[in-house]
Amino acid sequence: MASKKSKQTVKRKKVTFKFVSPDSGSVSLVGNFNNWDKTSNPMTRKENGEWSATVILNEGTHQYKFVADNNWQQDPENDKQVPNEFGTLNNIIDVK
Repeated sequence: MASKKSKQTVKRKKVTFKFVSPDSGSVSLVGNFNNWDKTSNPMTRKENGEWSATVILNEGTHQYKFVADNNWQQDPENDKQVPNEFGTLNNIIDVK
């Protein structure tokens, strides 16, 4: 009989990402949590030019960027970064 302790529950948390880009026509959230797919998490624009998207992420460290009008951009509000294979930086978020 399997012990109940052997089943680990993956903790998940709702996380809201925000990006200010008043001149952009479209912004998407991309990251290792959605296979860097620009179509997976389109962001919603508010009247003040702030874009937001809420996703549910597993506990752990995730890399992400924003794609504004097909331009890949870092999060200016997050100084936690790691180099990527393209010679630029990705932002990271730790979900606990």
